[in-house]
Amino acid sequence: MPERDAERTRRAILAAAEDLFARDGFERTSMQRIGEAAGVARSTPAYFFRSKQALYDDVLRRTLERGREAMRPAFEAAAATDSAEEALDGIIGRFLDFLAGDRNYVLLMQREALAERPSLAAVLDEEALEESRRALVDALGNGDVDHVILELFALSWFPFAHSGTLVAALGFDARDPAFLKHHRERIVRLFAGPP
Repeated sequence: MPERDAERTRRAILAAAEDLFARDGFERTSMQRIGEAAGVARSTPAYFFRSKQALYDDVLRRTLERGREAMRPAFEAAAATDSAEEALDGIIGRFLDFLAGDRNYVLLMQREALAERPSLAAVLDEEALEESRRALVDALGNGDVDHVILELFALSWFPFAHSGTLVAALGFDARDPAFLKHHRERIVRLFAGPP
């Protein structure tokens, strides 16, 4: 198989696997279904990725990399400003926009949170975590930055993780631009403190 075709096939398998893992979860997704969804022979996913777990881990890495790439401009802007509020606003706004626009990321992370044996910790890139830490130190100064990451993630994440439960029951749409703007402003106020 020419290299260009092999890379196209690999990308098609990753895209199909991501959609199926996000929608149906790891256990309910078979390599055969992934092959069918990618439009390749049922043995092709195993040829490229050895096992379903290896393919799943690559899907997680790819998904996490999208998040990292989405956040990079906000992290760079945070380093360039002296205003904690402006830095946080950029970081939180970018993260909320990313979550609102990448349903597969949200679904995969939710499935990982509920998994009996999650894979995320094994594939999470320490360098990506360091980028987050540096950006938050730039924004807020030194402190318990790992707890800040957890807290910001939780506050940003909740509306998307519960968009069909509590958020909907309260009459909100987590992907509505007005809701996102208001939610971002509240999170920034919580962390930046009074003006």
